[in-house]
Amino acid sequence: MSKEELIERIKKIDNLSFYLYKNGNDESNHICIDDIEKVDDIIIDDNLLISHDYSAYGDYGGYGSVGMSNHRILLEISHCDIYGGYGYHCAAIPLLYLVNNPEQADAILDIYQGLNDYPCIDDEDLSKLEHDLSTEAFNDYYKDDLIKVIENKFKINIDDYNLKETMTLWNLLETLSERSSNYWINEYTTMYIDIDRCVDSMTIDDFKEYFSKGDIVNNV
Repeated sequence: MSKEELIERIKKIDNLSFYLYKNGNDESNHICIDDIEKVDDIIIDDNLLISHDYSAYGDYGGYGSVGMSNHRILLEISHCDIYGGYGYHCAAIPLLYLVNNPEQADAILDIYQGLNDYPCIDDEDLSKLEHDLSTEAFNDYYKDDLIKVIENKFKINIDDYNLKETMTLWNLLETLSERSSNYWINEYTTMYIDIDRCVDSMTIDDFKEYFSKGDIVNNV
C-alpha cells in the first residue's frame, strides 16, 4: 500500500480524530492532551496522530468499558496513550508509523474499520475488564453497602455474625444478582449495581446459608 493509497483509505474510515503533536521529537508513549492540537481532517505531517474515537474513555465521557478495552488492546500494537483531565484517555498512532509499516498499517486500519461495524475489538477482553472493574468497585464501596442493606432488611448488627467458611459476600451478591435479574452496569470508568434490588430478593434461608453465630431476632 503506497502512501497515497494509505491516505485515501484513512479518509474513508469514519470516527477517526486527528491531532498534531507539538513536541514531535519526543517519542514518549504517553502524551498529554495539552501537547496536541486537534485538526479537522487528515493532513500529511510527520507529527500527525490518528485516533479512533471508540478508544476513548474518561470519568465523564467516552465509551466506558468498551473504550477502556479497545484502548488497552491498541496500546499493545504500536499506539500511544493520549491522556487528559478527569481520567480521559484515548489511543493514537502516528501517521508516520503507518507510512513506514504498510503491513501493520493495513491490519490496524482493518481494526478501525471493524470498530465502525462493531465497537469492541475483543469481547473476551471486555468481559474480563468489566469483571475486574466490578470486583474493584465491590471491594471499594459496594461491600459496605451490601452489609448495611442486609442489616436493615433483617434488623440485625452484622458484627454479631460471621461468614461461614468458604462463603464470601461477593458470591452472595452474585447469587442475589442472578435471582433478581439485576446485573452490573458499566458507568464510564467503573461499574454499578443496584444493591437494594439485589437484597430485596434475599431470604432468611440465604442469610442462614452464609452467616452463623448467634440467634437471628424473631422479626426477621
